[in-house]
Amino acid sequence: MKQHVIKVRAPKIIQPNSKRPFWIFLSLIIMALGIAFLAYRYGLEKGANGQFIVMGSDAEVNDQLNRLLKKNNELEAELTLLKTNEKINHVAVQTVKQKISEQQTRQLSLKKENALLNELVSSGKVADALQMMDFKLTATNNKHIFQYGLTLTHIKQNSSKPVEGRLHLILDGMQDNKKRRLEFKQISAKKKVNLKFKFDHFKRIEGQLRLPTHFKPKAIIVNVNSKNSRIKGIKARYNWNVQSN
Repeated sequence: MKQHVIKVRAPKIIQPNSKRPFWIFLSLIIMALGIAFLAYRYGLEKGANGQFIVMGSDAEVNDQLNRLLKKNNELEAELTLLKTNEKINHVAVQTVKQKISEQQTRQLSLKKENALLNELVSSGKVADALQMMDFKLTATNNKHIFQYGLTLTHIKQNSSKPVEGRLHLILDGMQDNKKRRLEFKQISAKKKVNLKFKFDHFKRIEGQLRLPTHFKPKAIIVNVNSKNSRIKGIKARYNWNVQSN
């Protein structure tokens, strides 16, 4: 009988110092580092892009704000100009109204004077008479200077010559608790003023007075002297009553 021999091979044992697991581990580490690096780069790019977007938004807001501020400044300038023009127009209107009022007052005064003269002449009671009307003191922008004005009228009946004469002003008041009288040359706002007059029917005389410091006026005396002895002069005393300009 023939015998069969069975060959048995011993199993191959892998030694623990095999290099394959090391390379696998190293590959995993490299892959992890690569992923981390890519994530880091992505984060930087994203952060940079986000910062750029925010900066872009701030620039747009600042640009809009600057435009609004510029427009606001322009509107404020226009408003200031309108207010200035409105004030100028208001002052101009008030000035015109004042001038109209003065003209109307002057015309009314002249009408009254003319009516009085016509009445006197027609009655035959007065011949070659000199009269003074509409005396007024007015304040100016200077607290020491005042405007004076008066109207002289001449009633001519038998004479055809104009009336000639001179006006003289005297001021009574107080200074340093003492009574004081000032002549015209002491109170005239101008050094040389000619107060002589020559006219036929009407004469308006105006000028300015300058008060000394600490002088308190009480009254003003107006003397109208005629060269013609047949025409009686005028002397009047007015309380210091100043009208606003």
